[in-house]
Amino acid sequence: MHAETVGPGIVVEENGLVITAFSVNHEPITPAYGYRFDYRGRSAVVSGDTVVTDSLEAAARGADLLLHDVLSMRIVGTMQAAATAVGASRPAKIFSDIPTYHAHAVELGPLAERTGVRMLAVYHFVPPPRNYLMERIYRHDLPDDTVLTRDGTEFKLPADSTAIHVTHP
Repeated sequence: MHAETVGPGIVVEENGLVITAFSVNHEPITPAYGYRFDYRGRSAVVSGDTVVTDSLEAAARGADLLLHDVLSMRIVGTMQAAATAVGASRPAKIFSDIPTYHAHAVELGPLAERTGVRMLAVYHFVPPPRNYLMERIYRHDLPDDTVLTRDGTEFKLPADSTAIHVTHP
């Protein structure tokens, strides 16, 4: 295994598999990329950490599956207010910064609709939903059919099909 520097564009093209990198916005970290995987008539897009961008929207257009990071402003805003109230300035600053480089849950439904993705799934929750109430807060801001992933969630997109099989651990 060896590291290889990539940039926007096709990074792998072999045996029918095409992997395309596209720029995303995760300021102050640059460069940052998302990836689109195309194989035998199926496609999956992984956002990476990013806000919604034109390049992400272009890459997701018509994909079978969009896996996207997700931030709950309801939860993060509450955490920021609590940190501020107790004088915890460093955590309060972090809570005020992270919404600038993660997609807000309320933006993902409209993104999926505009791009025509067949399935929206979210991962890399900011913050992680540690209980039923937090999960319900995420669900409130996402389309009803959004898949909330957990470690070990699997997606199978059979070639030359329209099926998407989801398995949770």
